[in-house]
Amino acid sequence: VSNLAVVVDSTNTLYAVWKAEEYEVVLDANEGRGGYFLDGEVTNLTKAIKVTYGTAYDLPAPSNFLSYMSFSKWQYADPVTGKMLDLPATVALGAEGITNLVACWVDGLAAALNAEGTTLEYATGGKSFSQGEVDGKDLDVFWSPADKDGTSVGQSGEFPVGVNSCYTYVRVTLPGPGVLTFRWRLAAPAGYGDETAGNYLGLFSGNEALAQSLIPAGEVENAWQDSGWRNVSITNTADSLEVEWRFWFTDDGYILGGGTGWVDNVTWTPAGGLKPGKVPLGPDGSPMAVTNGMTTVHVTNTVQGWWYGLYSKTNLADMAEKWMVLDARKAGNDDEPIEFSWSWDMFADPQRFFKIKLTEEDPRP
Repeated sequence: VSNLAVVVDSTNTLYAVWKAEEYEVVLDANEGRGGYFLDGEVTNLTKAIKVTYGTAYDLPAPSNFLSYMSFSKWQYADPVTGKMLDLPATVALGAEGITNLVACWVDGLAAALNAEGTTLEYATGGKSFSQGEVDGKDLDVFWSPADKDGTSVGQSGEFPVGVNSCYTYVRVTLPGPGVLTFRWRLAAPAGYGDETAGNYLGLFSGNEALAQSLIPAGEVENAWQDSGWRNVSITNTADSLEVEWRFWFTDDGYILGGGTGWVDNVTWTPAGGLKPGKVPLGPDGSPMAVTNGMTTVHVTNTVQGWWYGLYSKTNLADMAEKWMVLDARKAGNDDEPIEFSWSWDMFADPQRFFKIKLTEEDPRP
């Protein structure tokens, strides 16, 4: 202490002056979920702020590249367990060891795609192809939530003018063996003489088409058609499988006009390890209940030389009713996929149940 005026031969009292500690806190917008901060015209994935102990702050909310993502809350990692915890309403940032926060986002697309009880997470984007290109270039065309027939569903993105030979995808990783079921719908103009000449909807694993929804070729080119909702079931036996729903926009599709694909009611049922040849269709391996529309079943783990029969009946509880054979296919090489497609009219019967059974002989009479 210097230049302190004191009274000689008297007691002088000095009081301490305290300054609140200042900390730096880093906000992470969560790039993996599309988050970012916009500072002027500069886009940043993180933002560092200074906080003073004892001072209240409103933390800045990040933005998102994806229209279907909305900011939810901030989380931090527990310093002991590493588990992500919600940031309390009142907390001393910095002083309590909390110096890094991560943004949490509500995924509206997942909510629109997933059936109740399914928690799959998705990524979406697009690809465009020039003549001769194999891998293509990234294209910012995203799927998004939309209302269709009074239900929230996933809807394909709209392509920019002048872009063709491209697709927009929504991607998901199946975490192990199990059954993926969903319904989809396609509205597009018909190609003339070739059902793949226009736009179509497909489920792909790499370049392999696991299922496709096509608009049949029409006698009148450019006549719009709607496939209606169709049910699809995919049996997966791999430890992990990445699949994509793709809405393709082809050269002819560009000439004919646009189109839209929808996906809804995605259900994932883990199988706990499928044995070769086992083909569960509904949850827990039960028969699939179908009320209406077109259904496709794609079996990926076939056993060479065995027959795969498609059966149906109207009442599972009625033991007197026999399962009726609708179709049968003999498996060729090991792992060669088999696909069944059929339609059922709800006005003919309120509901039917379907199953696939393996036999050594052709089950058809």
